[in-house]
Amino acid sequence: MKELLTTIRLTIAARNYLDDSVLSLGFQAAGRVLTQEMKDAHEFIPELKNIHLAWTEWEPDFYAAAATHTTTWLTSHTGLILSKLADGGTLTNAAASKLVYETTLLAAQASKVKSPLAD
Repeated sequence: MKELLTTIRLTIAARNYLDDSVLSLGFQAAGRVLTQEMKDAHEFIPELKNIHLAWTEWEPDFYAAAATHTTTWLTSHTGLILSKLADGGTLTNAAASKLVYETTLLAAQASKVKSPLAD
């Protein structure tokens, strides 16, 4: 359980890192540069004709799918932990109570997972 909780924490930490307002601006700027590179490739590299159109269509779908997958994974894994400890016997076990508490806090973060392009 502790290993799973660590993995979940790292997932939330990565999302919080990516959702940081300063990093978000940098991410969006990098996205604009990459989109421009795709347009330049379309213009100057015949083998990559219309690559920018494919990129423009694919990028939002990719991030939306990643956000959905992350939310589903987080919800299911925190749910597994909570279901294993739902019998009420955790009140007499300090470690189990702490695990339930921390898992509940992590589960509450699931609604914050979103595509960086959503803003």
